[in-house]
Amino acid sequence: AVNNLYASENLVTEIENIHAFPKLQNLELGWNALTNVVMDQVTAEKLPLLRTMDVRGNNLIKINIQDQPKLWTFECDTGSSSELTEVTLKNLPTLIVAGNGSSAYQNDIVFSSTPGLSKVILENLPSISSSVRLDRCAIEELVINNLPKVSMVNIS
Repeated sequence: AVNNLYASENLVTEIENIHAFPKLQNLELGWNALTNVVMDQVTAEKLPLLRTMDVRGNNLIKINIQDQPKLWTFECDTGSSSELTEVTLKNLPTLIVAGNGSSAYQNDIVFSSTPGLSKVILENLPSISSSVRLDRCAIEELVINNLPKVSMVNIS
């Protein structure tokens, strides 16, 4: 059974076809041609053990990750080089890190200095234990609900 899939630099355009690996725990899709990452209940059923995902080096516009019971870390590009406009992270009971993967921000959600980021929905993320950093973004729509351990939210 495949536990780790390293498919970097392969011009992958979508993740929908990666469901053939039900034991997959670590997914590395950096430096491909992804523009959207959408993971929902169907993905959770087909990849029930997925713990880490790295999609840095793609030109992501939209991230929508919901209902992934084991997902622990999600790494993507943030900051001035990012094209990201929308992030939804919802119903992720074990998620502790989302953002650029910098070791300076452990236990955080970090999308700081992402100039086009205008819509962020963060709901039911009980394991995020430090902060949410959305400073220097273009936030127009923001939903933050049930992040019980978060002590700081920066949207300046």
